[in-house]
Amino acid sequence: MKRSTLKEEMEKIEIPPDLHQRSKMGIQQAKLEERHSERIIGKKRVWGGIVSAAVLVSAIIALNDSSLASSVRGYFRDIVNWKNEVVDTQYSQATDEIKVEANSATVQSETIIVPVTVTLQDITKPPYSTIEVLTFGDFEVVRSSGESLTNNQITVQAASDNRYEFDIKDRDKLLSEVKSPKANERVFQANLLLDAGFFNNNERFTLKIRSFFGQKKADSPLKIEGDWKVAVSVKRS
Repeated sequence: MKRSTLKEEMEKIEIPPDLHQRSKMGIQQAKLEERHSERIIGKKRVWGGIVSAAVLVSAIIALNDSSLASSVRGYFRDIVNWKNEVVDTQYSQATDEIKVEANSATVQSETIIVPVTVTLQDITKPPYSTIEVLTFGDFEVVRSSGESLTNNQITVQAASDNRYEFDIKDRDKLLSEVKSPKANERVFQANLLLDAGFFNNNERFTLKIRSFFGQKKADSPLKIEGDWKVAVSVKRS
């Protein structure tokens, strides 16, 4: 089959409402092309056709249904420099895969203590299956007035003083792993210590987190991006 004919056949594919079915159709089309093409030689060419078809279908989905595209689960993506060389990898769109909770804040002397619990909700898939420790990345505390404390103005207090077999980058932002009641989840905890003088009595604020870092031995930290927002109340005695 000529390349122009393949293009015409791919353009005829109707995109059904189900994402899995869409991807499956693209892969089936590529396999069909492989069976009829005498020029395709070796497994490398076959896999290239399948992957290209899957990418094409994904692009069609993104262009025709932005809401569906945004519901796709987290994914790895390469970070490139100005030379278009891959210099790092990060994991994006993890919002629905990580749950962030903050208990009621308490005031001790001049410090507000906010207990934060972070749950990795499916440890059967990477990168969550390989992470050894978890640290905060980019986060802030925003008042109702719009003023904010950045992560450099907030002290992170790990729930326990665990020992690790490797050096942890940004150890001052470390969350401690605690036992999870569910076998397929991992739970991490830490306290955020805030300056009480920054807040009014009984004021509510929002904890906004844009990234975490998953770390493990003999590897660079993996940035995990998402968009987490948690409302917290401050009550003084």
